[in-house]
Amino acid sequence: MLISVMDFKPRFEQRFQHAKTSGALLRRTLSLLDAPHRQGVKQILERGDAISLLLFEVQDFYIFSKIYGQEVADALSLAMERELSALVRDMVQGLPFILLERMEGDKLLLALGSSQTSMDTLTHTAAILRLNLRARIKRESLNLTGQDVEIAVGVAQLHPGGARKNLEQAVHAALADAHRMIRGSLDHAAAGLLKEFRSIMEGGRIRALYQPIVDLRGGGIFAWEALARGPAGGTFESPAMLFGFAEEHDLVFPLEQACRHAAIRAFQAPGQGKLFLNVHPRTLVDPSFNPGETLKLLEDSGLEPHDVVLEITERHSTKDFSLFHRTLDHYRSEGYKVAVDDVGTGYSGLWSIAEIRPDFIKLDMSLVRGIDANPVKRALIETFLTFSDKVGCKIIAEGIETPTELSSLVSMGVHFGQGYYLARPGAPLPAVA
Repeated sequence: MLISVMDFKPRFEQRFQHAKTSGALLRRTLSLLDAPHRQGVKQILERGDAISLLLFEVQDFYIFSKIYGQEVADALSLAMERELSALVRDMVQGLPFILLERMEGDKLLLALGSSQTSMDTLTHTAAILRLNLRARIKRESLNLTGQDVEIAVGVAQLHPGGARKNLEQAVHAALADAHRMIRGSLDHAAAGLLKEFRSIMEGGRIRALYQPIVDLRGGGIFAWEALARGPAGGTFESPAMLFGFAEEHDLVFPLEQACRHAAIRAFQAPGQGKLFLNVHPRTLVDPSFNPGETLKLLEDSGLEPHDVVLEITERHSTKDFSLFHRTLDHYRSEGYKVAVDDVGTGYSGLWSIAEIRPDFIKLDMSLVRGIDANPVKRALIETFLTFSDKVGCKIIAEGIETPTELSSLVSMGVHFGQGYYLARPGAPLPAVA
């Protein structure tokens, strides 16, 4: 197997130039066309197989670099290449030819050699890789800029025949096709993924796992967070894939509805701690939202509103703040508690937390990671603790993965903790280490 993942190196000599040839084909130096990769491509084509090209790019990258600066843009580009390289290692195996190449700051080219692959299969694969890549670099983008980024992908194929006669021309023509797919927002795979997504929803195949939230001051389990998963081993098993796809196709509300149903119905610990349910802000202002539906689910499962904490992520926003706050007030009047999740990512601030007036503040794992050796992070968490005392809420530290992180948080007086070191998510309810 010929596998090559190019190092991250700005290569100015590889920029596109308009050629003085018919069709104004784009010409540049591609590793795909250089030895030894060129020979590998020719061998695959000569035996009648195909080379699939997947072109990934950050949308509006030029504007992005102008707003945030080239250093931030380069950091995002590096993260994109690193994460796509990891995805290729994890998800693309057993092929005779795999080449991942950095083209420009916002473009990555993935070339795959295989037997004749249909465009349906290729676009389906590209869509899965794109969703995974977008989910993986989301945190990096939020930390760098406070904004999410959109990843686009275009696909094309090199087939035996024309490619054997003039490989350069065939490659650049294929890249032009991939560019047109991106520019035209042509998403041939979306229909297939949408069908798969809807079948999961309609078949009630959303699973709920539970992770304990531990009382770091008094010991014992304080609550359980319900975490959604798709069918094991499937395209939508990970929550990043589930919710990333739902957001892009305006299906967040029905997905969260299915997640709530799964989480409440499978919860087998009434009276053994509160249940944290993740809620997207857009769900609360969705015209189809029925507050009484959750209450009925709770009653059927032997739970009451005071047993439930609605966990709202700061990474998502809503345009109708007035309706959002009225809905939160309604829930509070019914007895529900409110938590703000992912605090510490991007440009999240104390002002937005004060506006929501949460009962719990969940600190993102990026603040917790290495807290035992980072005095700046320690000072930030101490600030949140002071803030929480003044506004009457509690702090939950997420992502605890080492005994020294845990001991540091305990010594600082953090109220509650959650993370793999204490227990991984599971079903039925996992035991705490």
